[in-house]
Amino acid sequence: MSDDLERTILQAFPPQPLGKAAKELRRLAETMGDGSALGQVSVWTNAVEPLLSAATGELPGHIMFLDGDAWRALLPAWMVASLRSGDRAHRLLGSVVATLDPGFTPKAPEVFSERAAGLTAAQRTAVAEFVSWAAQQPVLADDAHSEAEVGRLQSAWPHPSNALSR
Repeated sequence: MSDDLERTILQAFPPQPLGKAAKELRRLAETMGDGSALGQVSVWTNAVEPLLSAATGELPGHIMFLDGDAWRALLPAWMVASLRSGDRAHRLLGSVVATLDPGFTPKAPEVFSERAAGLTAAQRTAVAEFVSWAAQQPVLADDAHSEAEVGRLQSAWPHPSNALSR
């Protein structure tokens, strides 16, 4: 399933020059002291390996601090890295899921709305499929405290197959 989901993400978010988003990510990473691995990030697909590298320190958590444009441009990198992360899934998955959750913090609904508003229908579908996958991962599925979070995620990002059954 993760290979199919990765293809869906790649189709919905074709690699395009990141421009300002790459600068935003590098600026943020340098501010937090771990931007050296980001010099060659020009499209989102270039960001996947640095996200998986232990050398990038806190980079997986930086998605929380990206502005809306940079978040939309780099979201697929975090999703694909989460799919590939294996034992680092908790850190990557937790970061991306938090940004997809409209109720993560008191300010989250406004930030969430601004970020999500710029996604295309295909991108929303890819995110919904990612949320469906994430909800089945042990970090969420085995945590009794994540039930409310999973519910918010599934409401915010309804899977297309669930919409047909309503």
